[in-house]
Amino acid sequence: MVSFFSDLDNFDFLQTRFLYGHIPDTPSATNPGRAFEPSRRNDQRNDPVLLINLHADKAFVLGKMNWKLFFDIQNLLNRDYLRIFTYEPASPDRGGALQVISERDFGRRFQIGFQVEF
Repeated sequence: MVSFFSDLDNFDFLQTRFLYGHIPDTPSATNPGRAFEPSRRNDQRNDPVLLINLHADKAFVLGKMNWKLFFDIQNLLNRDYLRIFTYEPASPDRGGALQVISERDFGRRFQIGFQVEF
């Protein structure tokens, strides 16, 4: 939830301020009236994503042709990350269907190939 309000700065210029937070569903001992509770800055960040890819190739001449062999390892750490960019719960215009726009890095993948130049 975002709270918008106007405030004067040090030189009495009107500024629009944004305050991020939430209103709790149930009253608590620290907030019996269910007032707006501000959130700390950047407290909803995702965990870091570390992705390591390796590529090796070897070029050589065989007869009158140039050959190149290569070997790739993608996602060396074998992590299965799911990054969600947008999350839209059930919406009346989609018949109550959930829409999630995301990207997924599946486990480790290998690729072997060759290239011939003649």
